[in-house]
Amino acid sequence: MLPAATEVQARCPKEGRVTRAVGRLGEFVQRGGTHLSFWSAVARSWDTCLYECSPNLGPWIQQVNQSWRKERFLDVPLCKEDCQRWWEDCHTSHTCKSNWHRGWDWTSGVNKCPAGALCRTFESYFPTPAALCEGLWSHSYKVSNYSRGSGRCIQMWFDSAQGNPNEEVARFYAAAMHVNAGEMLHGIGGLLLSLALMLQLWLLG
Repeated sequence: MLPAATEVQARCPKEGRVTRAVGRLGEFVQRGGTHLSFWSAVARSWDTCLYECSPNLGPWIQQVNQSWRKERFLDVPLCKEDCQRWWEDCHTSHTCKSNWHRGWDWTSGVNKCPAGALCRTFESYFPTPAALCEGLWSHSYKVSNYSRGSGRCIQMWFDSAQGNPNEEVARFYAAAMHVNAGEMLHGIGGLLLSLALMLQLWLLG
């Protein structure tokens, strides 16, 4: 079930919907790859539009040392209904891999399925919604136990006329991460102080 037009536009600029909605997946088509010949238009509207367009993924950005990128996001908490809907829209599409971040055959200059890889339905490679949402892009996403509207999970689609619910989610997790980092530093500081006192007592003894 494809999100309504207003919902899609909430995720991507209207003028770039087709190109931007495909995002990373679109590179496979634009470079001449054939992998997406069996990737349905409905399934294609998911995932990478959020990746390309959302300004609310900052709390989950991680530094990486890879030739083709220096940052990625990790374990973005997806609302459980969105993951379920994503899987339902894509489970009859076809692919040859369960992880699209790595393992492609690039010898021809475009991505091809590796030798021996079988073209099967998404449901074969991703038997559950969590397997798809978490496995497709190497755990860029994590299925949340929270529901849409909770303020604790990222929504892949929403009605922009009602505001952007992901802003609240990003603020919540950014604040939580800041508190956790502060507690960690405080704990390390306390441990170092204790060790210094123990060393001083040992020297005096």
